[in-house]
Amino acid sequence: MQVTWDVAEPQPRQDIRLAFLAVLCLETGMPYGGNITVSKDGANWQFVGTAEKLLIDPDLWQLLGGGPRTGSLEPRHVQFGLLPGFAHDAGRKIKSSADETDIKLTF
Repeated sequence: MQVTWDVAEPQPRQDIRLAFLAVLCLETGMPYGGNITVSKDGANWQFVGTAEKLLIDPDLWQLLGGGPRTGSLEPRHVQFGLLPGFAHDAGRKIKSSADETDIKLTF
């Protein structure tokens, strides 16, 4: 897994916590490796994961948009439970999308 951090300016701790949880979410969807790019445009963060093969669990990813939890979260998926709450506390709305080779997450 390679992560490219394209954010040059110092950021508030709250934003960094959200960013690292987002990277962990993308990493979960990329179990065979790939590239993650983290960037920021004004106040908006963008995360793009690219891999030859993705493994997207819809039950986990719907949590990021505020969807209901359909069961208990395994410890290895705790980031999907934490990120929506921290984003809400920060006044941010998470949006995500995925296709065969790309995962995108913004807030």
